[in-house]
Amino acid sequence: MARWQNCHLHEFTFAKPSSRDTLSGSLRFTDPRDDLLRIVSSDTKDDFGLPNHCPVEYENHVKLEDIYDPSGCLHHLVRVPPGQVSVLGPVYPLFYLYDFGDYWNHKLIFKGRKYAREAYPVTISATGCCPVEDSGSPSGWNNVKKAFASKTPNREQRELIKWAQEVSGVGLTFDPNRIPDIEALNSREHWVQYMRLVVGVGEAHEAVY
Repeated sequence: MARWQNCHLHEFTFAKPSSRDTLSGSLRFTDPRDDLLRIVSSDTKDDFGLPNHCPVEYENHVKLEDIYDPSGCLHHLVRVPPGQVSVLGPVYPLFYLYDFGDYWNHKLIFKGRKYAREAYPVTISATGCCPVEDSGSPSGWNNVKKAFASKTPNREQRELIKWAQEVSGVGLTFDPNRIPDIEALNSREHWVQYMRLVVGVGEAHEAVY
């Protein structure tokens, strides 16, 4: 199963845990006053004239070392006060919001850096299946999983199963309730297939190699 296909807007936000640290399976809109730094894509437009409560940077201008290195130019914006470092780590949590409609909010944890094993992301462990695009938020994704788990799916569930298989990129083999196969997720073939979904067949070879 492929990851997000980057066909929706997204943003990264460093925020105080009071508003974002507890993520649930439902839509959860957060208080922007707790945001410390927003990192947005170049496609993101101004928030309809609304005031920004924190600094905003474009993702193509930011490197990890700008934030996580103590000497980084943005580190001071997200640095945790000395008395809280033992609980939160040296930097406040980072959240990745994908698809402003379905509102998929992810908490990202930076554990350090080392030389890459491959020229693409490698999965160490996984629980559950990555949702398919446009599945309608966590609650909609739960409906997809219920449809696949049903022994006697109704008409609506059968249509949902057919749709999910078509958009999954793996066809009839798709099953959202199957335990993830880490070896398959990390195969070069899987990554090439993912890049084809995201950037197109003609660009897949160049993107991977």
